Amino acid sequence: MPDVREVYEMVTKQKPPEPGALERQQTRQARVVRNRKVGAFAVAAAIGIAALVVMIQARDVGTGRQPVDQPNGRNAILTPEPMPVLPGGGVEPGRYVFSSGDPAFDASSQITIDVADGYTSVGESAVLKEGTGQTSVSTLAISDVYADPCRWQTSTLLDGAAISSADDLAATLAGQEGLRVSTPITTTVGGFPATYLERRVPAATDVSGCDVGEFHLYSSGWGDRWLDAGGQRQRLWIVDVDGMPLLIDATFQPDTSRKVQGELEQMVESIQIDPVN
Repeated sequence: MPDVREVYEMVTKQKPPEPGALERQQTRQARVVRNRKVGAFAVAAAIGIAALVVMIQARDVGTGRQPVDQPNGRNAILTPEPMPVLPGGGVEPGRYVFSSGDPAFDASSQITIDVADGYTSVGESAVLKEGTGQTSVSTLAISDVYADPCRWQTSTLLDGAAISSADDLAATLAGQEGLRVSTPITTTVGGFPATYLERRVPAATDVSGCDVGEFHLYSSGWGDRWLDAGGQRQRLWIVDVDGMPLLIDATFQPDTSRKVQGELEQMVESIQIDPVN
């Protein structure tokens, strides 16, 4: 349609419209309509984006979300604390890494134990009940066994083949001279097959008459394990850890209370043996 100006000129000047005027006017009107539609769409899109941003911010505030790079953020990667190694001296109750005394064993397997209250460490492989003599729990890779514990300075050490496997070590300790030994029992420790047996020094044994007044049983990387009185008892678990023998030794006095004996047993029951990654 002609615009106002063209209509005015047609009316006032009584002359026909110029050729093509109608087509030019329709093109201008179509352009105006199109521009209005584009502008309206842009405004609506801007409003929608702003609303979406507000909703996301409100949700993050409500859930306490934090950026990934913040250390306390939900997506932060937490590194587990390493298990503490058995410290020297007095030991607070808790779980600790024990050593076997054999570098090859410790390089492949990690021993952990829940230590009860009132114990002190003896090296990195044993804890001793305070004020109870030799009442203790230890984890040992045995390197030598004395044929005669009372005459350990002059006694020959047993052949290495006698302790090369868990079964061989169990048989050797069951037959060691000068001790009363129970019938071995098959069991498990930390998920590994084991042999359990109890041993005691006969009450009539005069340990003071032994070499240096000590009754030496066996050796490990931490030195000799020895007893100093008749009547002392041992509860032993000989564990087969992937072909490597490990001795769990719970030793106590003739007058050790049932409560303390129970603590020793609970510590042994808590033992875990895991592969070192």
